Amino acid sequence: MQRARECLDEIVQLYQDGPSGRANELLERIADLYFLTLEQQSADERGSFGDAMLRMSQSADPIARARFAERIAKAAPVPVELLLYLAREEICVARPILQYSPCLREGDLVLIVTDVGQEHLGATALRPNLTVPVTDLLVQRGEPRVLVALAQNVAADLSASSVDRLYTLANEEDELMEALNMRRDVSPGAIRRLKRLGEVEFWQKVAETLLMSADETNQAASTKPKDTEPKKVEKKTN
Repeated sequence: MQRARECLDEIVQLYQDGPSGRANELLERIADLYFLTLEQQSADERGSFGDAMLRMSQSADPIARARFAERIAKAAPVPVELLLYLAREEICVARPILQYSPCLREGDLVLIVTDVGQEHLGATALRPNLTVPVTDLLVQRGEPRVLVALAQNVAADLSASSVDRLYTLANEEDELMEALNMRRDVSPGAIRRLKRLGEVEFWQKVAETLLMSADETNQAASTKPKDTEPKKVEKKTN
């Protein structure tokens, strides 16, 4: 805890010197104290840290915010309100949060993807283990470069409707078609076959084919000439 006390003293000193123009240092020191004391924090204390880091993030310059985002992107737990703010910041800040943060859940990602720009969508498309509600939105809103990134992300779960849309768009985008063809889970032939298994017409055709084959077999058997006994050849005697 000695390092935590030193960090707290530094924060107090920075405030006493005047927080104006010291936001970068304050953000870094508050983050230090947050991670040093994380195991001892209650939920309320964690929320207070989140509020402090959010305020300092709003005052810090883009380079400091980007460095801070890189630091917390793969950490857990991190207050979600802080992450939601950073995820909508300029792309140099938002990218690591969107791509890696384990604290952003499906609902958080849906909210973000609904109203951010194409660069932010592209960063989200690279995120591992994307679920269908998120990928559906990415397919609906994304430009070709976003869709290519999503198609290349083999860990992303795609719905059948999204796959159909991607293949339709891929007719005019060679890179997208190539990315889709590399995925084993979205083979268009396999998907069409699976869809057919749920269609009544498909099974009716199967039944008709089987019945027709049976009738043809029976008819062929009934018209086949019966075998006759071979004629005996009489031996000639001298």
